[in-house]
Amino acid sequence: MEIKNISLKQVLRMKKEEGLVIECLDQEDLDDILNFFIDHGIITDKEAFKTVYFFDNEGIKQALLRFDHLRSPECLCPIGKLAIFRIQTHCVLAGTWLSDFIDIYKEHHKLNREGA
Repeated sequence: MEIKNISLKQVLRMKKEEGLVIECLDQEDLDDILNFFIDHGIITDKEAFKTVYFFDNEGIKQALLRFDHLRSPECLCPIGKLAIFRIQTHCVLAGTWLSDFIDIYKEHHKLNREGA
């Protein structure tokens, strides 16, 4: 698995992509999350994702696991299990779908610019 650091601007340009955005401080946190995925049958091994992207969101380190970066069809994530993980851990990991993250980020900053 390759780890890439990218900018928030690069993440916001991924409008046609989908994935999971989670708060993730470092490689150790990522390993813990991937081990949880393996233990719960969400992925088959830590190499399921070809690339994991780290980015800074206003001082918060986040990781992006893009679904199109799964290694092979055998590694396909059961989206239902991933959705349950996202809901159950939202208060800890602030997990959200990439498409929602982009919409929420843009709406939040639009409202701030308008003074709402």
